Amino acid sequence: MKDKIKYLFNIIKSDKKLLYMSFVAILVLFSVILNVTFAAFTDRADFESAYLKVGLNYKLNGNDNYLTIEAPHDDITKQNITLLSNNDIDTKYDLTYEICTDAACNNKVSGPIENLLVEYSSRSDTKYTDENISSLESKSIRIAITNLTSTDYYIKVGVNAGFKNKVLTKDSLLNTEYNEEDLTIYTYIDGSLSENFPGNNKFDASVECKGPKGENVNATGTITWDTDNNKWLLSISNLDTGETRCSVYFDNAPQGWRNASASTLLGAIKGSAKDNTKLATGDTDSDTTPVTMTIPGQAVSTKNEGLRSAPDDYGTSYYYRGAVNNNFVSFGDMCWRIVRIDGKGNIKLTLYNYQKEEAREEIDTTKKSNPCDDAYSINGDEAFARYDDTTNGQAGKSQFNTSFNQNAYVGLKYGTPGSSTYGAEHNGNSPSTILTNLETWYTANLNSVDSKIATVAYCNDKTLASSTYNPDNWTDAEINKGYGTIKTNYAARERLKPANTAAPVLTCPEGMSRVESKIGLLSADEVAYAGSAYGSINNLYYLNKNASSIEWWTSSPSRFNDPYADVLYIRPTGNIGDASIVFYTYGLRPAIALSPNLTVSYLEGATGDKGTSTNPFVIS
Repeated sequence: MKDKIKYLFNIIKSDKKLLYMSFVAILVLFSVILNVTFAAFTDRADFESAYLKVGLNYKLNGNDNYLTIEAPHDDITKQNITLLSNNDIDTKYDLTYEICTDAACNNKVSGPIENLLVEYSSRSDTKYTDENISSLESKSIRIAITNLTSTDYYIKVGVNAGFKNKVLTKDSLLNTEYNEEDLTIYTYIDGSLSENFPGNNKFDASVECKGPKGENVNATGTITWDTDNNKWLLSISNLDTGETRCSVYFDNAPQGWRNASASTLLGAIKGSAKDNTKLATGDTDSDTTPVTMTIPGQAVSTKNEGLRSAPDDYGTSYYYRGAVNNNFVSFGDMCWRIVRIDGKGNIKLTLYNYQKEEAREEIDTTKKSNPCDDAYSINGDEAFARYDDTTNGQAGKSQFNTSFNQNAYVGLKYGTPGSSTYGAEHNGNSPSTILTNLETWYTANLNSVDSKIATVAYCNDKTLASSTYNPDNWTDAEINKGYGTIKTNYAARERLKPANTAAPVLTCPEGMSRVESKIGLLSADEVAYAGSAYGSINNLYYLNKNASSIEWWTSSPSRFNDPYADVLYIRPTGNIGDASIVFYTYGLRPAIALSPNLTVSYLEGATGDKGTSTNPFVIS
């Protein structure tokens, strides 16, 4: 073997051309090996810098190639770094870091650590990753280490570098930003981060300001709707702490819902609301099958479907549906059921037990302090208001209107009966018989607590049904005009009949369909949302109890079928009745609305879930 090598060497040496070609081949082979070796060095995951072995050198705050920063627990550490390229060539660089438990970084922690972040600051002068740096150039970089753990750590910051055309790859890059501005605003719409405020006022809007570690600060914010310019206005005050972060929340919820205090009625309702996904279909704790949600108006609700949402005139309303048992309120020495919370946060109630303490004492003296107790649900008529000494008044029954032979008489308030235009027929302030009786009862029973009751719009929707809606097959030349004695269907009837296409609403047209008052009636749409439907018996939803002895009125016009004005009503079996003549005497069931921020209390010694018949919300 040695003789063969010697022979080849002598041939190459004797031939100058062959000697030159052999030298070039060896040089090319050496260059390839060197390039592969350098690439492997610059891609190494061990950050103790293979590239240093080929001459690259950097200084971080005067230290060769790396800098160790102490990061105490429960603190945010900021560090200014001057990076100097101590090289005679231009290069690329990334800042990298390792997490250690000691200052010498002998003990390194692998993987991310919850509540420990190493980031570049928004106040940093330059980029931090995949950046070019010239020979002998220096760059100013600011980093922030957020350590909200219970352990002290040390962060070893170094440089991953290579030639300018090298694509750098490295774990634990410093590539996320820490916002270090004095004030940062975050906007959330229904929990999702947004770059803009919403373009309408149909939201519960609130502001929460915190420090960089989530601590409380003095800064406070208000968010209001500018009705003149149709936009939201944000104001931040008492800004005395750097790096304050204020979050503006826009929620599809009644106004005030997010920040409602547990000491208020609105907050108590929020605290007692059940998780709708966990409501059981049965009456026992052992039944854990989630309840099937039914469609309002198209199906009755016989199970507890909890607190649900739908749009109303002011944003989002939360309404109770089905056989709920946590919506009892003791107010004015009577018992009420919560029907819904409107978009403004007002809490709409309907009467459940009219009997005051003196009357209750005659029935069961041991429970007289609680008007919501089942002991006082006896005759199925306790939800009706006794408004005067007449036979009907003592029975809690009323006509809707004594007159009946014009379209006007479907109104809680009405204009001029027998008019030749729709507007003149309905647009007026003449009170109906039933509204007069409601106001008489209010004066006798609620005047002493008047300040706690909100003035709201009760919906007496006089909107006309579509021109083709004709379930009675009228053959008249013109229908659905809404004035005089022209046969007319109204919109609520079309929305709710037939049930298979029903689409109730909690909105109400402005103008003559709204009656601004401190007392009124529930609309047929509200009853449909509560669990009723046209033509289907439902004895189990919450509005049927104490109201099952006779029919009772809603505020929703049904039709004018010459010569009778008809209004939608509720049958003793819980279903929506199509049309009843306004001079009939049906149950008078008042509705009122309470302001959201009223202080709530509970009966002395009451236990169990709040808002139930044995532990109702009490408004004194």
